[in-house]
Amino acid sequence: AELELRDIEAFDGRRAVALAIGEGEASRVLRTDDGGATWTESFRNTDPRAFFNCLTFFDSRHGLAAGDPVDGKFRVLSTADGGRSWRVLPDAGMPAAQPGEAGFAASGQCLVSSGPEDVWLTTGGAATARVLHSRDRGLTWTASAS
Repeated sequence: AELELRDIEAFDGRRAVALAIGEGEASRVLRTDDGGATWTESFRNTDPRAFFNCLTFFDSRHGLAAGDPVDGKFRVLSTADGGRSWRVLPDAGMPAAQPGEAGFAASGQCLVSSGPEDVWLTTGGAATARVLHSRDRGLTWTASAS
């Protein structure tokens, strides 16, 4: 299958994680440990309603991937092992999405981290663009109009 890679986070000359975007199973995360000679799939989206847009890493082990809203809230994945495995974070701490609100699929830069726990998610498509901010690696978020 042909994949649309939109975001790559490299840790060094050998190790990197890449996000492929698209609806349903087209959204995937791949990892290389040999400078890109081979890639291993570490996540394949199985929810046809989900579409992942971007990823970021706090360090070489801890990272997040963000997708468009599912059931009215943005979906966020988390890894604690350098992208070898991923889990969907609970959405209880995520503000409700506005009508038409989504991430920026073509940019690969809608999710940015700084330091060990801060992360920002930018949105568009609604009447007001927003920036969502988490101070705890994506568990809880606050929204601000941009």
